[in-house]
Amino acid sequence: MNTKIKQTIALFFTVMLLFVLVLPPLSAAADASPIKVGYYEDGDYMSKSQSGEYSGYNIEYLQKISKQSGLPFEMVDIASWNAAYDMLVKGEIDLLPAVYHSEQRAEEIFFSGQPMCSIYTTLNVRMNDPRYDYEDFKAFQGMNVGIIRGGVDGERFKSFCREHNLVLNIIDYDETSVLLEALDNGTLDGVAITHLGKNSTFRSVAQFSPSPLYFAVTKTNPELLSEINKAMNNILLANPGYSRDLYDKYLAPSVNQKPVFTKE
Repeated sequence: MNTKIKQTIALFFTVMLLFVLVLPPLSAAADASPIKVGYYEDGDYMSKSQSGEYSGYNIEYLQKISKQSGLPFEMVDIASWNAAYDMLVKGEIDLLPAVYHSEQRAEEIFFSGQPMCSIYTTLNVRMNDPRYDYEDFKAFQGMNVGIIRGGVDGERFKSFCREHNLVLNIIDYDETSVLLEALDNGTLDGVAITHLGKNSTFRSVAQFSPSPLYFAVTKTNPELLSEINKAMNNILLANPGYSRDLYDKYLAPSVNQKPVFTKE
C-alpha cells in the first residue's frame, strides 16, 4: 500500500471520528411514541380555539416540559374530567394535568414530585346576582350549588359547608362546561369549583382549601414519571418562580373582574 493510499484512509477515519465526537447522541424521546395527554374544557387551565389551537396554564407548562425533555405530547379530547381520569387509570392515556392528590388516587396513579401550582376552591355566583356578598353565610343557606361529580374540590366544599353549618342543595355534574352553563342560565345559584382563573365571568363569594395541583401519570408508564420529574426539576432550577409566572398570566384576578366585598 503506497503512502498516498495510507494518507487517504487515515483522513477518512479522522473525518468519521470527528463526526462521532461532534454530533449529539440521538434522543430516545425524539423517537418515542407521542405521550397521550387528557384534554377537557377547563377555562384558563386549558381550552381550545375554533381553529383547534390549545392554550392555558396546563398547555404552556406541557410545552415547557416538552422543550426541556424532548417528549412529544399529543392531546386527546375527552368529554369530562371524570372520563379523563378513568382513562388515565386504565392506561388509555398517559398524562393528566392539574390533579389534586388524595390517598385513594395515589393507589391508582402516579403524581409528579413537584406540584404544578397551588390553588384554592371557590364558591361562585353570577356577576349580576345581588343576593350574595363575600362569606355571607346566612344568605348562602338553601342555595342550589353545583359541583363536579367525584371531584376533590366538591368534597372540600362539603367540608366547608359542615364547618359553617350551611345546609344547601348540592347537585353533581359530570362536565365543567355544563356546570358553568347551569350557573350562567340561572339553573344553579352557585358552583363550587377550583378557582376559575383570570377570564372567569363569575364572582367568587368564598375561597377556601388552598392545595397543590400535580401532573398525574398512568401507572402503566412509570418511565414517563421519571422524565416528567426530571424536566420539572430542571425548569424550577432555572426559574424557581416559573409556576408563579404562569399563575400571574392565566389565573390571577383580572382588572375586568369586580372586587367582592363582605356586606359590611
